[in-house]
Amino acid sequence: MQGHCAEVTCLALNPSGRIVATGDKASMIHIWDALTLECLDTFSGIVKQGIQHIAFAPNGESLVTVGLDLDRTVCIHETSTGEMISSAKGLVSPNNVMGLAYSSSGTEICVVGRQQIKFFRNVGGRRQALQGQLGKIGKAGKKQTFFCVEYFNDDAVVGCASGELYRFRAGRSARTDIVLQIFIFSLPLLLHLSVIPPLVLPCPLLRLL
Repeated sequence: MQGHCAEVTCLALNPSGRIVATGDKASMIHIWDALTLECLDTFSGIVKQGIQHIAFAPNGESLVTVGLDLDRTVCIHETSTGEMISSAKGLVSPNNVMGLAYSSSGTEICVVGRQQIKFFRNVGGRRQALQGQLGKIGKAGKKQTFFCVEYFNDDAVVGCASGELYRFRAGRSARTDIVLQIFIFSLPLLLHLSVIPPLVLPCPLLRLL
């Protein structure tokens, strides 16, 4: 099998560390062996405008994509066959999806963008339509651009344009933890930098490192 014929727009590493998935502007998804560099399989996404984001479930058996269509369609595929399991509208244009993540249990997906955070729950089943719910920011926070999201256990931690981290406990209203007053473009990088002084971080976040 050959590589992509269109511009590659996203990449994800399977939790096993052996398999890689890539998506492109032609809505093709390629599955690769990271050691042999062999393309194992290809399949097409459900939208024609291309793939914007891609991520594997924690067990590696499924992967989720966000399309470049106006609905920013969220779609779950079976990794081994490419079969579509379920789908839903993401953050509808003119909004845009900045970040995407699976929960540690694999039962929830979160997408973030401008002034919106959206959760899709009970994604482990085979229902055709995902049920989406917008996250509540709460009085402690404010609506702004949300650049990225990562899960720690089943809490979603969202990086904000203000330099804050908003922590959603199992999808509920956010609790605001101010980490550093910087622009966060890569939440995994920020949370794993060993050079950040421990005293800068709030106690709840020390457990995340």
